[in-house]
Amino acid sequence: MKSTPGLRLAAILLSTVVAYAQFEAGRPMQRGGISPNLPGGGPYQHKVLSASSQDGLTWTRDAGVRMVHASVPCAVTAGDRLFLYYVDADRGPGQPESVGCATSSDGIHFDKQPFTIEGLPARKAVDPSVLLDKDGKFRLYYFASNASMDPAADQKDHEIHLALSDDGTHFRNVGAAFTYPELVDPDVFFYKNTWFMYVFGRRGTLIATSGDGRRFDYKQVLELPGWGTVAPVSLEGRAVGNVPTWRRGHAHPHERWPAHRRTPVFSRKGRGQLRQSRRPLLCG
Repeated sequence: MKSTPGLRLAAILLSTVVAYAQFEAGRPMQRGGISPNLPGGGPYQHKVLSASSQDGLTWTRDAGVRMVHASVPCAVTAGDRLFLYYVDADRGPGQPESVGCATSSDGIHFDKQPFTIEGLPARKAVDPSVLLDKDGKFRLYYFASNASMDPAADQKDHEIHLALSDDGTHFRNVGAAFTYPELVDPDVFFYKNTWFMYVFGRRGTLIATSGDGRRFDYKQVLELPGWGTVAPVSLEGRAVGNVPTWRRGHAHPHERWPAHRRTPVFSRKGRGQLRQSRRPLLCG
């Protein structure tokens, strides 16, 4: 795991706070994380916070808020800048929530950037997963949705699409990368000449693989029941560590939000044969 000077490891953990006061009080959340006690609900009520670590296991919360009216964050570094992608719920009157981007030179102070997806095939793009490939291109994997309300509520096949960019803000849609019923929240990484996609589904966390990262085939359900992954990180020379991993009381993330924690798990093949760390991630 490589740390960029000035950014520390802030890029590795960017967590979404979902109505934190309600969550802390243990009140139930409806599908999509919408609290029955919050008018409007949904991503507009979410905030993106950050935490920093020197070892990837013990974390310290950073002061302040990174982005407001923002949800489902994903961060990558390119040169001396950190690119933060998220579901932007503050795009102007009459505009649906969709992927947005903000950049930072220190991992703390972010500036919102103009963001476009040329050829967007749906009403909105949500749940971004972004990484840099070996050619230096930004690869954006996202859930393309035509839903007017909660995107996860549609029980038809869901499409995870791929879009490419040279500068990280202007993307061109390439096409559907993976299609399967009720998919949300993809995470994509490259490991040992194979592209892996971990994505939430009604049956649990699904694993799909690809040789070129453009079209994925279903492989299996993640062995750990009731778990979902966020930001898999390749640990040089030995394994793939999924840091962090969310433990939910329900397999699908748009059920109710019970108490959760973050725990690293490891796999030497990127799928199956998972070993859970005995040490949970700590954040104080």
